Amino acid sequence: MIKIRILSENIVTEQEKITLSQIVGDNSVISFDFDNTLVKSFSDIDKDGELVYVNGGSNTIMINLMKELINDPSKKVYLVTSRSEASEKNVGNDGVKVQLDKLGINPDGVFFTNSQPKVTKLKELGVEIHFDDDREEHADIKGSGIQSFYPDDFVEDTDQVSKVVAVTLDNKVLILKRADTGEFDIPGGHGKSGETPQFTAIRETLEETGLDLFGIKKIQSKEVEYEGRKEEITYLYAKLNNTSDMLKDDIDLDVEENTEFYFVDPQSIDDYMGNATQNLKNVGNTIKSLTIDEQMEPFQRKMAKGYSKKKKIMIGLGKNKYKSGPYNKNPSYERSKSAPPGFGGALQEMLTEIEFDLSRFVVKDELCPNFWKNEKLNSEIRKKLLEIAEDFVKDTPIEGKIEDITFTGSLAGYNYYDGSDIDLHILVDFNKEDELIKDLMNALRINWNNSHDIRIVGHEVEIYVQDSNEKHYSSGVYSISNDEWLQKPSKDSPQIDTAAVIKKAKGLSDEIDALQDEFSQEKYEKVHNSVQRLRKKLKNMRSAGLEDEGIYSIENLAFKLLRNSGQISKLMILGNDSYDYMMGYDKKDKKKRIKVKINRNLDEKRKKKKKKRKKRKKRAGYGGYYPYFDLYDGSGGASGGDSGGDGGGGE
Repeated sequence: MIKIRILSENIVTEQEKITLSQIVGDNSVISFDFDNTLVKSFSDIDKDGELVYVNGGSNTIMINLMKELINDPSKKVYLVTSRSEASEKNVGNDGVKVQLDKLGINPDGVFFTNSQPKVTKLKELGVEIHFDDDREEHADIKGSGIQSFYPDDFVEDTDQVSKVVAVTLDNKVLILKRADTGEFDIPGGHGKSGETPQFTAIRETLEETGLDLFGIKKIQSKEVEYEGRKEEITYLYAKLNNTSDMLKDDIDLDVEENTEFYFVDPQSIDDYMGNATQNLKNVGNTIKSLTIDEQMEPFQRKMAKGYSKKKKIMIGLGKNKYKSGPYNKNPSYERSKSAPPGFGGALQEMLTEIEFDLSRFVVKDELCPNFWKNEKLNSEIRKKLLEIAEDFVKDTPIEGKIEDITFTGSLAGYNYYDGSDIDLHILVDFNKEDELIKDLMNALRINWNNSHDIRIVGHEVEIYVQDSNEKHYSSGVYSISNDEWLQKPSKDSPQIDTAAVIKKAKGLSDEIDALQDEFSQEKYEKVHNSVQRLRKKLKNMRSAGLEDEGIYSIENLAFKLLRNSGQISKLMILGNDSYDYMMGYDKKDKKKRIKVKINRNLDEKRKKKKKKRKKRKKRAGYGGYYPYFDLYDGSGGASGGDSGGDGGGGE
């Protein structure tokens, strides 16, 4: 029988050891929970707003104990889970029975309580000992005559530590005051054997505060020496599921660990540094980068309401017993698009969720190891990228005229993240007479990017045709053709005036929204002229920012906010649609000032093809003709600016 140390001090002292055989003893009917007892997992929301379940490791002690008891003919071993049996068929490989088969576990029975308390089923089965991670299950079992144990009590702490910067939806950071030293700290603690750093952070935060995390992402890892032993600390970033005002009533502080809690404005974090743990000091600069304009709070309150609904959906998978499982039906996970006055909902959502996602601004300690080794691009990846570029230029006007093929953007620097694109730039020496070819290649590359979804180690390839005579802005530029750096990236952390970025983006977003209103009032000529004026303004603004302060300039980041939020695409569509209405003619509307004869003798096939093509192009963010190429990344240099999809521009 496996010998391990019981870690709960209320069972034995830290020096004592006990065997699982002593616990099981002569008891002949033993049962196990599944989620976070055998296999650890946590629920999260992906970038599309969909509910996902992430592997958080496993408890090998419990798995091995269960297998050993199954092999003992004198024992009856059951698995009792609060999952819904009806929903099992919808979860595929995440189903309990599928997972048990993978683990090689074949108990005497598998029972589903459909989110109801397990104690009734346990008594019916004659269970004498039950292992479960759920505190509420333990409370229900108490007094029933069944002994219950927490699975993590049988697992050793490791030298892996997880600490998390937990941020509310109104952008406040959760700070705790330690009970032992009185120092200010962030949530987290030692991992248990077999669990991932992310799961450790979620478990420790729940134990210390009773709060759930989502959107958890790694910031960095650091090896330290503590009390004569080496420990690896993983720092993470995660969102809390409500605003600070609402969470004050929800928090359930473990006073043996921490005596007080605070929700702190990022810009005020220095006030806590005089009495801070080293862990808090290590993430101080990271926390400061979270500063967002205070006007976000009303929007975030509405967003929190939507996430509360998501949480209610999420809690059904074997964790909270009085809710139905998430797979009983297909709920909508769509987030509310509401926003403060003056803000387009999409803009503000992208502002908080994408452009100011912490992981996009954190400078890593090394280049992305999936792509780079000893500052050289992986040879197989290099070969693939060359093949992609060659396939793209084949039979086009630029075939045979390529000066270089480069890799730029955040993946060619230290500020990459999970959603970074592979910015593949094809450099061509365009003359003044080549403007038509330049526009044609831009159209071809837009069509190629929209038609293909090529991913290399999880990152999407985006092609750009760049004029080699124009300056390109990026933190790093690597020549794939020559297999060498043209511009090595720097590890310097960007200093970003987020309030100024927000202000500039908001003003431009308001102008675009105003054009939408005028379009609805059928002021097509005015809208068309205004779009031309605004696109020129955007182009000049971004060019000036890039020339003056580079990719982290206020102007460039404001442009990226507008682009990523969909506002630039809205502007393109408004320009194209207003042009279409201006140039059209309807006999029923004699007030239209522009009269253009329309050829109505097109055959039906051509009409259908044109309609289908226009619809497809609008979905991609551009209309039926291409007057606004300079607002799409990829036109290169000061005229187009930081060309890549994420282009190293802080994303």
